[in-house]
Amino acid sequence: MGSMYMKRLPRKNFRLRKKKHKIICERCGKEDFVDFVPKGTAPVFCEGCYRNMRKQEKRLKRTESNS
Repeated sequence: MGSMYMKRLPRKNFRLRKKKHKIICERCGKEDFVDFVPKGTAPVFCEGCYRNMRKQEKRLKRTESNS
């Protein structure tokens, strides 16, 4: 009989196991892949545009909190 304990992949490989879905970035039009199924109800962004938007949001929050 087999072992009752299953071997697990290390945490760092978690993203590698997820299925990737092809998208077109709403902001720049670049083709990219995401690890979730886009539903079409919200815009989807490539990794670069998403990171830039997050940076802008953080800057805006900092300036609002300093006011």
